[in-house]
Amino acid sequence: MTRLPATLQALETGQPPKPALRDELRRLPETALPLQKFLRQGNRALHDRLEPVILHCEEKGDGYELRCELFFHSLISGCQCSGDLNRLQRIDESVQLTLRIHRPDGDAELQLQFGPD
Repeated sequence: MTRLPATLQALETGQPPKPALRDELRRLPETALPLQKFLRQGNRALHDRLEPVILHCEEKGDGYELRCELFFHSLISGCQCSGDLNRLQRIDESVQLTLRIHRPDGDAELQLQFGPD
């Protein structure tokens, strides 16, 4: 189970949740956010600079539900030979992320899905 206790604490205390959410998402193992399945342009997802934009936040029963647009980068990997004019470049990608964060310990359910084009 994924835990996001700092994000829960920010929500409970009225603090902006984005910094805590960003930091906690960046610390998650790659298996918790399988971004590789949601690539549109690149063929290798990068997890080092995840940036969530919170679109909606609602208190529900025993916790909170957040809908976010999660921005990340991908790469098009190839041979990268010395004469290759297409050097490695980060490509902007995004996916919709729905989070359900439960009280009291910040247990979270994460669901990724393609957003509208």
